[in-house]
Amino acid sequence: MNAKRPKTFNRNISHSLVIFLLFLFITALLWNYMRGSLNKRSETVFNLEVKEVSALIKRRMDDYALLLFGLRGFLNASEEVSYSEWINYCSQLNLTERIAGIHSISFSEYFERAEKDIFIRRVRNDRTMPELGLPDFAIYTRTDSGEIVAPERAEYCVTRFVWPWEENKKALGLELCSLPRRYQLLNEIRDTGAPGMSARLSIANHLSKDIQGFIVYLPVYESLLSSPETILQRRAALRGFVAAAFRADILIANILGEFSRYPNIDLEVYDGETPDVGKLHYNDDDQIQAIDSGPAPRFSASSVQRTFGRSWLLYFSATDEFHLESVHEALPVLTLILGIALSSIIAISFFVLITSRDRAVYLAEKINKQYEQQ
Repeated sequence: MNAKRPKTFNRNISHSLVIFLLFLFITALLWNYMRGSLNKRSETVFNLEVKEVSALIKRRMDDYALLLFGLRGFLNASEEVSYSEWINYCSQLNLTERIAGIHSISFSEYFERAEKDIFIRRVRNDRTMPELGLPDFAIYTRTDSGEIVAPERAEYCVTRFVWPWEENKKALGLELCSLPRRYQLLNEIRDTGAPGMSARLSIANHLSKDIQGFIVYLPVYESLLSSPETILQRRAALRGFVAAAFRADILIANILGEFSRYPNIDLEVYDGETPDVGKLHYNDDDQIQAIDSGPAPRFSASSVQRTFGRSWLLYFSATDEFHLESVHEALPVLTLILGIALSSIIAISFFVLITSRDRAVYLAEKINKQYEQQ
């Protein structure tokens, strides 16, 4: 009988170990399921955030377009607007307080070659300007080498009003038709009557500065009652364009600052439909996730958003710190810990019970043998 005890003891250990491994396997399955379920939930929250942020940016940009419609209505309220009336109107809007990232607003007047000298004299003699007229006012354009006198052409679109004055007065006289991309954009929105957005460009009015952003234009027509209905009518009635220039980085940061509940989501905004560092409007940090060849982020998504006829690429990525509530994040780990503990308890309990039973059987057999020998 003594020779049998080690075999029973070893058998009990083997059975307990099998039970421990079985429950450990079930724990692993449950842990993997909960981790996958949590990952899917996190991805769902991430995708929801992407949709909400995309919609918010689109909605906010549409709201800012109302500023241009207001400026157009102000200019259409009379045949001639003085510079003092322009500044008074713009000052009452409190734009710098209401719209973070706005750099300037302006009105560029359209006219043909025959009206060029009349336009220049009108600006030079405008005594309502902050500096009581600009006797040296001239029409100029910008090239890669600097500012030059605008060449003669059949039509002109020249910056007439700007605001704020001090920061942007150097933009007075800038001729937009001499700038090929700008001219193409102005022709498109002239024919549609809808707002149009420029590509990423420098919005600084000092050549010594480089302030990147974008400009939204809206055509202004001569008709006081309604917008012309056909393309030919719009071209014939064109008076000029109102514009608002924005610093994209400040504007988008302000929009996200009012909304984001998950600071561990990185957003990159590019001008166009493909990521390009040279067209980057906004980035949360110093890393370029959309182009970086390093480790892939936990979650990522991109969407192309059409705003005022131009495409923006919004690229979202979740950082390693992206998480839901800490309780939910801890569930898989807690499940694993409790599963290992429970597996150990069950295996040990089984070993104790089966060993106690074998011990009882052994003692009973020993007593019976002693009784039989008597």
